[in-house]
Amino acid sequence: MFIDGFVQGVLNAGDNYDKLTGKVVPLIKGTPTGNFTGILSDGRDPLQVLQADQHSLGYLAILVARMSVETANPAVLLPFAMTFAERFSPGQVSLLPFLMTQFGNLVGKLAERGPTLLSAVRPLVVACRRWSVGAGSGVHLTSLHSIATKYCLLAKHPRAALQILEQDIAEIEPRGYDLRYQEFLLYHYYGGMIYTGRKQFERALDFFSLCVSAPASVVSAIQVEAYRKYVLVSLLVDGKVRPLPKYTSAPVTRSFRSFCAPYQEFAQAYESLNVIRVQTEYGKHSDAFNKHRNLGLARQCLEALVRRNIQQLTQTYLTLSLADIAKTVGLDSAAEAERHLLRMIDEGQIYATIGHREGGMVSFHDAPDRFDDTATMNRMNAEIKKAGEVAGRVTAMDRQIGLAKAYLSKMMQAERGGG
Repeated sequence: MFIDGFVQGVLNAGDNYDKLTGKVVPLIKGTPTGNFTGILSDGRDPLQVLQADQHSLGYLAILVARMSVETANPAVLLPFAMTFAERFSPGQVSLLPFLMTQFGNLVGKLAERGPTLLSAVRPLVVACRRWSVGAGSGVHLTSLHSIATKYCLLAKHPRAALQILEQDIAEIEPRGYDLRYQEFLLYHYYGGMIYTGRKQFERALDFFSLCVSAPASVVSAIQVEAYRKYVLVSLLVDGKVRPLPKYTSAPVTRSFRSFCAPYQEFAQAYESLNVIRVQTEYGKHSDAFNKHRNLGLARQCLEALVRRNIQQLTQTYLTLSLADIAKTVGLDSAAEAERHLLRMIDEGQIYATIGHREGGMVSFHDAPDRFDDTATMNRMNAEIKKAGEVAGRVTAMDRQIGLAKAYLSKMMQAERGGG
């Protein structure tokens, strides 16, 4: 039987990369998937004979083949997938990275057929983290990044994706990690959605920006969706649309004028800080926002506009009544103004006290924090350390590029042309 010979070949190769590349890899690539689904002639299960850490490549080929079968049982195969995710050798699976992509997609599909999508989250996140750092030269973007973040969203467990998202990408090797352009876009789009849901808006803008500014001659539907959210999150953070990076493709930015017109009109009104004008544009385009599943984000912008206008008042007045605040920022009542003020005070957005004995007078104060406490110093030191690590990676990458044959060849051609 084929499976007997294959398993014996994998056992003989062990962790010897010459034997793996010379015998096991060609065998996997040249054999129909269905040949890997059987059991051994003595009745043993190949996945219980092979070790996920020592025989990762063979183990993965068999596991992927079994998960591909229409009658695959999630209750039986997902525990094997978890064992593999926790123990596989990153070096071995990188010999055939397309198998890892298949592994990720099939784990997700099995979970969709099982009792809960949550069963896909842990194996995908663990496998993604381990594969992305396996080479030891910084975090690599892999084909599993977009798959893992997608299922974290679908399973309504976005917090699990933070284990991936908080690892800043240092290297992109499309061939080594079976990475395609669409997967790059999807990972950063999903990441932006997760950070938006967690109200980590600055981080969300970073991810949406990376998606939107990716090189392209024609705009992708993913980039359009990312830009729509980028506009609304920009309004929440800055009160205006944050400029895209200068290297963003011109065809992409031109496409936004037609595909994202409701968002641009809403943003133009928003920058005026005129509540009535903004509410008019919101009502005009609410169907479009709802269709794109951005209505809740647009509503947050309306509430943020009220807060932004209240913050403007703190720069002009020392005291002001709740009734006057409500009238100035376009609220219906003093009670509604008080609700906004209390929330802003609680979140540290403004510093104020409300005197009910004085008829609801609000006194605005300067920020008491001098930014010299222990917590602030710890945050500062952490950011300095992080900046140092990034600088170190940039220096190493610069040195690596400077020694690359392709780079040196282009430099020599440029010098000859200039001479």
